[in-house]
Formats: sequence, structure tokens, C-alpha cells
Amino acid sequence: MMSGERIKGRTIGVIGMGLSGMAATRLIKEFGGAAFVSDFQSRDKLADQIKELESLGVSYEVDGHTDALLKTDFVVISPGVTSKSPIVKKLRDAGIPIFSEIEIGSWNLRGMLLGITGSNGKSTTTMMLHNILMADGQESIPCGNLGAPLCDQVARLSSRGYAVAEISSFQLEFIEQFAPSVAAILNISPDHLERHGSLKTYREEKLRITENQNTHDTLVLNAESSELDARSIITHAKKKYFGTLDALDSAAIQEDSRGVFLKGDSLCATTDGRTHKILETSELGAPGAHNIENAMAASSMALVCGVRPDSIRKALLEFRGLEHRLESIARVNGVHFVNDSKATNVGAAITAIGSVTAPIRLILGGSSTDDDFKPLAHVVSERVCGVVAIGDARSEIFDALGRTVGVEFADSMYEAVEKLFEAARPGETILLSPACDSLDMFEGFAHRGKCFKDAVSKIAGRFEGANAIGN
Repeated sequence: MMSGERIKGRTIGVIGMGLSGMAATRLIKEFGGAAFVSDFQSRDKLADQIKELESLGVSYEVDGHTDALLKTDFVVISPGVTSKSPIVKKLRDAGIPIFSEIEIGSWNLRGMLLGITGSNGKSTTTMMLHNILMADGQESIPCGNLGAPLCDQVARLSSRGYAVAEISSFQLEFIEQFAPSVAAILNISPDHLERHGSLKTYREEKLRITENQNTHDTLVLNAESSELDARSIITHAKKKYFGTLDALDSAAIQEDSRGVFLKGDSLCATTDGRTHKILETSELGAPGAHNIENAMAASSMALVCGVRPDSIRKALLEFRGLEHRLESIARVNGVHFVNDSKATNVGAAITAIGSVTAPIRLILGGSSTDDDFKPLAHVVSERVCGVVAIGDARSEIFDALGRTVGVEFADSMYEAVEKLFEAARPGETILLSPACDSLDMFEGFAHRGKCFKDAVSKIAGRFEGANAIGN
């Protein structure tokens, strides 16, 4: 729905000069609004953003949020700013509406919006779906929490195109009309509880992706995620479930409510009353049990969009996975290095530990979190022979796992990799799957993954015959 009239001629506050804040500012300018941008960081740290704002003729403030924001018609808030922030309380007390960047982007989008959320697998599923649409000859742009913000894609996408958006719980906190034509909730496991307060609240935020959907829309759900409890979700949208055939049968899910499902070792779909095999799971270009689920979700969404099964097959055969997500880096003296820096919660780490070749030597840790590390103990006891913990959460990791496996500490990524490599034997895997956010030591998960890869590269440089793998 085109809603440029909600922007034209209005004064709109933007909190944050990050990617989403700057994208929202550009969109506001394009649709005839006057933006006022506010950030708590210093002028020195925002030099590039300030240069752009001044070239656009946009007013701004740095070093904190002032009452100037209270003089705006509404405010666009960056995902990193929580609902508990003092400026949010001031705005709410003043009755000023607050929207996320995905909200105002969706007002002005001409094409079809496809939204993907969940605790784990969002980025991979987003890119799988994008690749499937491209293989089918469709116009598709990946965006949202992955890559470019939605607001930056509004001008690029035609009415025939698809915006394939990864959506985080942070982005869903401040929506009003945001309604994907096809949405997916992949799974729910404890994550970001320090922000949301409880698993119940976190789940409720994720479910907001469907609150504005109507009977013409579709919600794709994982039938086997216990915390998601897909059958209990109330929505106006049509539901499509993915999962194993046994799970769909045991849940008595009707044939017309089934998306792509796993029958034995085959991904299948029922169309025109017949079951068709898309491909064998062993044929997936991105291996692993987690990618089977991601492929079912992406394929289910694609089928709703009318994509041909042979296009789905072609894309899934060719897709090789994402950087920092179970990314094979190198083999050095028979030791396999795997970068899973994107695993920022315990559920993602459990999946990773179960997906790579054991025995495993594991790097865990990062920013302190309210996530409980104890659920790691079972899979660690079965597959992990050594742990190095880094970052603010390392004492919590020791307390949770110290009786299960040997846990050492390291003060840098290189030290962690070096310690594990010295202890490793040929045939073992050194896995970075931190189960934590990264901002205590790194700029983000991508920076953490790069530091891991740099450390591996330094070690590999000492040995002849070390080889990079990549995927």
C-alpha cells in the first residue's frame, strides 16, 4: 500500500544514525518529509553519517537525544534502541507515535513483502528464498535485518517484485500496519531475554509478524518447534506447516495446510492432489539438519508465491550457505575449522554442535546474557572434547559446563584458536559457535567471524598442505 501521504509535509524524528536510521532518513526525504535525526554517539564517531545528512540538508543532533524529538509528528526508531530507553518513555508520555524502519518502508512498498522471523535460520532461509525466486525468473531483493534496510529497497522494487525481508524481534516491537503477504516463523528458542525479559514476551514479539495479516495472506510455521507451539497461534492468515511427514500426520494437519515436508530423506510437496519429490536431502547444496528445516520453510513460502518445483530444486542444489553460518574455513594437519559466528544463542550453538563432525573442540562466549547455558551440557558431553570460553560470559559458561568438559579461558580469538589447535588431533573439528552476542570484544558477529578466520589463516600459514575449503 502506497502511503507517501503519511510522510509528505511532516516533520519526522529518526533515532539512530545506523543503517536503518539513515535508510529511513533517505526515504523520508524522497517522499517529501522533513527529517530530524538524533544519535547518542559523538560527532567523531558519526563523521560519514553527518556528511551525508548535511549533503541532504537534514537537521540532526549528536551526543544524546533532546526534547527536539518531541516537536516531531512521529519518530522512526532504530532496532538497537529498546522500549525501556528514557527517550522512548518521553515520546510515549507526549503521545508521539513511534515506528520501526520496516514499518515506514512497508507503507511505500510497491511489490510483495515476504517476511521471515524466528530465533535461528532467518538469514539462511531469507537467502534461500531469494535464490529460489531468482531461479524462477522473478524479481527479488533480500533486505531487512539482512543486508540493506527495507527503506532502501522501496525505490528499487517494481510492483511485480518481491522484498524478501529477514525480520528481528527488535524490528517488530514498533510496528502498526506491517503485514507481509507471506510470513514465516521458523522456530522459537531463548534469545535476547535481557531485552525482552522472558521467553513468553520474546515469543509474543515474534508473533507480531502476523498480527496485521488478513485472510488473503499466508503464515508458514514449523510444526516441530515446541516453544513456537504453532497450532496455538491465532491469525487471520492461512496457515501452512512444514516439518517431517510423521509430525504433520501426528498433529492431524490437513493436506491443504501442508507446505513442503520431509518424507524419509526426501523434500516433498503435495500439489494437485499428488505428492511430488523436490530433491533428496543429500543433494542440498548447504548440508546439515538445520538447513533441511530452512529449505522446507523457504520452499513452502515459494510455493505459496506460485514458484515452480523445478525452480525450487535448482536453487536448493546451487545454494551453498552463508558466511559465518557453519562456514567451512580450512583443514590444517587434518583438523577442520568451522566458523559459526552467527550462532548468537544457545539453540543455534546446539544445532551447530550436532551438525559438524565430532570430536569437536569448541569456542563459546561473548557478551553476558540471560540465556541459560545448561541445555548445552547434553550435546557437549556427547560430541565435544574441549571448550575455550571467551568474553564477559566465560564464567557463566564454566559454571554451566565445567563439570561436563574441560573449559579453559582465553583473552583473544587468536589465543582461543591456538589453544584448541595445540590440543586437537587429526579428524577433529574446531568450531566457533559462541552462543552469545559479540559486542563485548567485537564490532558484531561478522567481525568476530573474521577474527576467527584470520587466526586460522595465521596458523595455517605455518604448515605446508593446509587448504582453504569455503562454501
